[in-house]
Amino acid sequence: MGKGTPNRRAAGQALSRQLARFYNLACSYSLLKHVEEAFAALRQAVKLGYSDTRWLTKDPDLDNLRQDNRFGKNSERLSKKPNHS
Repeated sequence: MGKGTPNRRAAGQALSRQLARFYNLACSYSLLKHVEEAFAALRQAVKLGYSDTRWLTKDPDLDNLRQDNRFGKNSERLSKKPNHS
């Protein structure tokens, strides 16, 4: 049998979808050069559990963010979180 109850699995899946939405929103804003909005969406994705620091530093959609000093500070904080990829 799978992990947890159906309600717990559904909640986990909903959280995963929400995390992906915020990450994708950050990418979209970055591509549009809306840096403030992109950082806000990325912070929300991290708050919801995003932890793939390796992809964060390579994702071409986030190139506009990596040019900003705040990106380094945010990725440092992310890499210090437990259970990062």
